[in-house]
Amino acid sequence: MKFEFTAGGKATLRQLDNETIDRILRKIFYWENVENPLRYASKVKGHSNLFRYRIGDWRLIVSPNKETGAIDILRVGHRNNVYKHLNKLFIHE
Repeated sequence: MKFEFTAGGKATLRQLDNETIDRILRKIFYWENVENPLRYASKVKGHSNLFRYRIGDWRLIVSPNKETGAIDILRVGHRNNVYKHLNKLFIHE
């Protein structure tokens, strides 16, 4: 299954240092090449169509996109602040 960055996902990824970006991109590449990548994710409480991937202290907030068949990466951030303002994200239901 393909992962696609949204504009917000790209913007939050660019704020990180190169070592962290490399680590995150390697994990995304791994998940793209497994049969069911959502089995490695956990649901985000209070959001029916949001999932989170854990990469050390970093989190990817994603949403499956039924139209494209991809997983949209909505936000990348540290576990302390990545969950703030999730209600403002565009989510495919």
